[in-house]
Amino acid sequence: MGKNQKLTSKQKALIKYKAEGLTNKEAAIKAGYSNSYASTTINNDLREDKLAIPIQQLMDRKGLSDDALLNKHKQLLDAVKPFVKSNSEGIQEVIDIPDSPIQMKALETAYKLKRYIGSGEEEGGGKPNISIQVIKF
Repeated sequence: MGKNQKLTSKQKALIKYKAEGLTNKEAAIKAGYSNSYASTTINNDLREDKLAIPIQQLMDRKGLSDDALLNKHKQLLDAVKPFVKSNSEGIQEVIDIPDSPIQMKALETAYKLKRYIGSGEEEGGGKPNISIQVIKF
């Protein structure tokens, strides 16, 4: 697909449904693509400039620029939650502690994005597969 080609009505609908927050597969099916296409090809097609550029422009117009997303992501990586701590005299104090589940999810997302935008290779293209598991005590 060349950069100068016009978007089809299905492609325009796909972008619209992605902007509404649907998953790639859900947006593709709702836009009229077949289930098999939505399950296999859609992720690669969304990376092509013909679709990626209009999606990025729409995100920018909605206030979801790269800078805004990175700033929000940084906040999530630094997330804290209140914790009530009692000392030996029974005096309670509220302190902030790291919100590990939120931080771990943000970190997992960062690794996925790094792989997605890093080298342009297919998913798993020779890069390590990193899994993060949160264990509650």
